[in-house]
Amino acid sequence: MRVLHNVIYILFFIFSLSSHAGQAPDPLKSKMWDYVKSKFIGDAPYVFDKKVRVKGPTFAEDSSQVPILIDASKLDVELIKKIVVFVDLNPISHIITFTPKKNIKPIFSTKIKLQQPSPVRAAVLDSNGIWHIGGSFIRTSGGGCTTPPERDSEKSLASLLKIKTHIIQNDEYTRIKLKTFHPMDTGLSEGANQFHINNLEIFDENKELIAQVDVTAAVSQDPVFSFISDEINKKYIVKIKDSKGNEAFKNISAK
Repeated sequence: MRVLHNVIYILFFIFSLSSHAGQAPDPLKSKMWDYVKSKFIGDAPYVFDKKVRVKGPTFAEDSSQVPILIDASKLDVELIKKIVVFVDLNPISHIITFTPKKNIKPIFSTKIKLQQPSPVRAAVLDSNGIWHIGGSFIRTSGGGCTTPPERDSEKSLASLLKIKTHIIQNDEYTRIKLKTFHPMDTGLSEGANQFHINNLEIFDENKELIAQVDVTAAVSQDPVFSFISDEINKKYIVKIKDSKGNEAFKNISAK
């Protein structure tokens, strides 16, 4: 039955793509769409899909701390391989690549930097090689990528990669929220070098990897991430690594 389901699934999207002659029009009408499509999707088949939701403020007051929520839970979760988040008009267009594994829902939130008003997109790759793309347009005053991080160098060094966590549980799921301290410097301001978290991993109590996040400097200073697990009453291990090889670990559990 699973094989039959996959065949029907592939035929459906082949029909959907062919109905647009292989070039579905960008619903956000971005002049950069062809560029970002080539960069992140290449020649792979894709479809603009309302089941992939990108939520953010209509207007972001602080362009260096723009909250976004990515939700692909309305897709067939078992088929999802990874989620790539990117911004058309950022100098650092790639934001995050999120790979949900065992018992982690394809839903997460964080804060990002926006250099100017731009489409913010999530591209979800399924196991049949088809990309499902959602997005929204977020307006801002701009400058989020080129503004240097606000930090005192000594305090920043002292708290570097310190991890704070908060877990919320109900009868159906566990929400894992974590914050870590890092300047997340893009290197785009005068005299600065790029310095940022580049990898975050979550393991279950059996040390099995359940979520992986590849991070770029376009994520906000002192990053905050939120994930949802289908399991309850579990313990987790968080591992974070930055671009200079610094690492941090933390064991977390619901109280």
